[in-house]
Amino acid sequence: MSRIDAPPALVDRIDEMSLLVGCVDRAVQAGEGAVVVLRGEAGVGKSTLLTTFLERAAEQQAGAGLLTGYGQAMLNSLASDSFQPVRECLRSLTAAVQRSGSRSALERVVSSFRTNAPDWIESVPVVGQLLAAGVRTGQTFMESGRDGLEMDSRLDQLVRLIQDLVSESPLLMVLDDLHWADTATIDLLITIALRVEGPLMLVLAYRPDQARSAEQTHSLQRAVFRLCRYRPEARIVDLARLSSSDTEALVRQAATDRLIAPHVMSRIVRLSTGNPLFAESLVRVGEHGDGAAPVQITAVLEERLSYLTEDDQRLLETAALVGYSFEVDYVARLVKRGTSMTSTSA
Repeated sequence: MSRIDAPPALVDRIDEMSLLVGCVDRAVQAGEGAVVVLRGEAGVGKSTLLTTFLERAAEQQAGAGLLTGYGQAMLNSLASDSFQPVRECLRSLTAAVQRSGSRSALERVVSSFRTNAPDWIESVPVVGQLLAAGVRTGQTFMESGRDGLEMDSRLDQLVRLIQDLVSESPLLMVLDDLHWADTATIDLLITIALRVEGPLMLVLAYRPDQARSAEQTHSLQRAVFRLCRYRPEARIVDLARLSSSDTEALVRQAATDRLIAPHVMSRIVRLSTGNPLFAESLVRVGEHGDGAAPVQITAVLEERLSYLTEDDQRLLETAALVGYSFEVDYVARLVKRGTSMTSTSA
């Protein structure tokens, strides 16, 4: 993603936005780094908050020469796609510099890539195009007359690149949906957070429910533990669901010019339980839906369920049949009875 579309107006999130903007202000003014870890369930509004924050920070700190980049991890089983969100962040950063119209800033970024991170040039089309007659990869770097210099790893190159960039300009890097990121990406980001000195602000966002594993501690959780150990000033922010009043405000915003009947509003607030994605999806269905759950809600729920064990899924199915209110012991007995009956019939 080289460019972020203008996000919708935020509902609530005043405290979280204030914290994020304050961290950027301090990084710019004091020349010190900051790390914020943002956690929240699917649909709670992490990406909307982050894209709004990124746009606001870029606008407010344009005079300070703030560089900004946004990368979003995606679920991908290809081993060749390591560092995908980091590469996307670098593309976003260079594209933003190009759009700014500052030739000197763009040349500065391109020069830093050439000098410090030649193995990353192919990941950034803007830089690659400007260096079409120059260095593209580590191999051509070695053939360009600097064969006496030992090439560093891709990790070391990127750390050196970012350190070089922040030596002249503050830098904001936002990495979203890191629960999908590969271990190499997570290790790289934590290394950057621990090694780079200067006005670098890192925002790392993920869904905590998808960073859990029954077998072992997820690599992302271990990374956050390490981050908190060596950078105790790092902020951990849990993005909560919206209150009923804020959900109503979101519904009215999503409905634009349509008038939402009181009984429909009450139903949406009750069913969405403060999840912005659910609320907006239910607004689109309105009172004329066929009774089926909106596609986005179904997709989120099925994705969550896919991570549960067969026993856990059976437990939830039983609880759903009982209804909203149930006693855990009663459901446990039903599940046990159903399991024994299945075993007997088999």
